[in-house]
Amino acid sequence: MSRHGAAGTPPLPLPERLETDRLALTPWRLEDAPELEAALGESIDHLLPWIPWATAEAPSRAQAERLLAGWIEQRERGENFIYAAFERPAGRLVGGIGLYARVGPDALEIGYWIRRSAAGRGLATEATRMAHGKDAAAAAAETARRTFEEGVAGEDLPVTE
Repeated sequence: MSRHGAAGTPPLPLPERLETDRLALTPWRLEDAPELEAALGESIDHLLPWIPWATAEAPSRAQAERLLAGWIEQRERGENFIYAAFERPAGRLVGGIGLYARVGPDALEIGYWIRRSAAGRGLATEATRMAHGKDAAAAAAETARRTFEEGVAGEDLPVTE
């Protein structure tokens, strides 16, 4: 794969693996399907209002595999860069983060999810900081706070360029 994305998208913004003491971000693999199925199974009602690809029922293994295949293909085409977030050192899947080239040329939108049992520990902020820097993490944390505490959603989401 080229280090540059599809026409009009920025160059690949992340290395293959990013780590902190608590998290490892890695590209999704088809072998992650059982863990994705379990994480979404425990969290679907928690994620449904916010995640566009979430469905009313937890995905089956085959549906999890299709999601992963799509995310892997998008990365390989240089369109979107979607990563699994694993807790360290245990290696438990705690969520995912993506950088999406859908907000215009030379810009990426950040999207993330954290499984219900790992929520409230600052993992989404930490993953955002790893993927796109401290300022983006602060903006994402404020958007999440406003969304959940004030019911604000959508139009004023921060975009990094």
